[in-house]
Amino acid sequence: MGTMRIFFTALFFIFALTGCFPPTMPEKTGYDSLDFTPQKFELADFAKETEKLRQITDTAQTSNEDKAEAHRRLAILYLIPKNPGRDRQKAVEELGKFLELDPHGLDRKEAADWVLALKTGEECRDLQGKNQKLSAKAARLDKEKKELEATNLRLAEEKEKLTAANAELTKTIERIKKLDLSLEKKRRNYLR
Repeated sequence: MGTMRIFFTALFFIFALTGCFPPTMPEKTGYDSLDFTPQKFELADFAKETEKLRQITDTAQTSNEDKAEAHRRLAILYLIPKNPGRDRQKAVEELGKFLELDPHGLDRKEAADWVLALKTGEECRDLQGKNQKLSAKAARLDKEKKELEATNLRLAEEKEKLTAANAELTKTIERIKKLDLSLEKKRRNYLR
């Protein structure tokens, strides 16, 4: 039994020293593009993912392929409208770094997609500016509308008061007319 134990121990060391055992954890090489879904991120996820990708790009041991992919993903993150740290200029910088590390990484179709995305981002920013201006104008018009409604209400109340006063004056005029006729009759009777 002791001889068998020595034999298996020696066999174990031979395999261990020659590297015949499979690695305990497979090394991750490259990225799976299917695991990157920033459209599903929550607001806090953008900062976490950006930091994670920054660490990958800043680590010297990371392969150029992985750094290029990290720069590509950063460019995408910086363009997403719901990202609180959205920055078109940083997206352009990250895209440039991606192309430096992997110049063959974009074909014509992908390049056209990126140009479209950048233009869309710029249009989105312009539309947000216009939206803010229109919102301010709408708020101003809403305030003016409320002021006009208050003025209209006040004028309607004054009209009601004037109508009531006019009705009172009309009654008074009718009484004065009756009184005048009565006085005229009495005067005629008196003069006769």
